[in-house]
Amino acid sequence: TSPVVRFVASINKGRKYLLPIILPNGKCVIFGGSEQGLSVYVYMPEMFDPQTETWTSLAAASVPRSYHGVALLLADGRVWTAGSTPNRAIWELRTEIFAPAYYFETRPAISGSPTVGDYGGTIVIPTLDALNINSVSLLRLGSSTHHYDTDIRLIWLQIVGSSSNSVTVSAPINARLAPPGYYMIFILNGSEVPSVARIIKI
Repeated sequence: TSPVVRFVASINKGRKYLLPIILPNGKCVIFGGSEQGLSVYVYMPEMFDPQTETWTSLAAASVPRSYHGVALLLADGRVWTAGSTPNRAIWELRTEIFAPAYYFETRPAISGSPTVGDYGGTIVIPTLDALNINSVSLLRLGSSTHHYDTDIRLIWLQIVGSSSNSVTVSAPINARLAPPGYYMIFILNGSEVPSVARIIKI
């Protein structure tokens, strides 16, 4: 294929040393950062919706995050933020947890351990909500350093079948799309509300 680079809407608040995260519904959130060097902190996270290609400002954090900060997606869909070292004499030891709106919704549930096939095979996900599941996302476990995660990725898995108590999806086709390792798998209902994840090994 021939990838194309194009411009979309800009974030509302310019920043560097930001902490980016991909949520299980495919939306991206940037936390923290600073306007000038390691000062003039930005407390307001912003969320990018890839369908509308727009940014939304979210509730402000209480703790500043910049260089050596970390944002990590948790299995329940919340985001843990920590760290930040503006200089060698200051260490930020406070943490915060951000809860997206979906966290407070009625959520589908994965009822047991998924059965994971090889590349190009299938993954069977046990759930009593099978008939209400519209999509399944796979997110690599986070490993952030120096305020971002170079290995961050989300893969949408195609639903190929469902029964009253399970959903079957296509496994990633190769290791270039999903390098071997551990991932969180989420099922999402028609309102794009994700389950709590199960951790699987690809």
